[in-house]
Amino acid sequence: MSVMAASVSVAPGAPGQPSVWAGDKAVAQLSGNAVYINASFWGGGASADLTTVMHELIHNVTGLTDDDIMAKFGLSLDQLLANNKCP
Repeated sequence: MSVMAASVSVAPGAPGQPSVWAGDKAVAQLSGNAVYINASFWGGGASADLTTVMHELIHNVTGLTDDDIMAKFGLSLDQLLANNKCP
């Protein structure tokens, strides 16, 4: 079994790499091994940062987008927001 190391780049991305949008904490390469981070959103707490890393790794491993993952679980964004009492 081979293991690929993940690469992490701080936004904005280098030529040929995606830039992280202003509102995104991180963006993962689908089915790849890269995660692009927006450093201005990091350092708010170890739990939040670890959760983000795990979230992005799911995209790396599965190749699925957030919408794809929600559909697999039969969820919608509106339903998730309502369930978590978000405005």
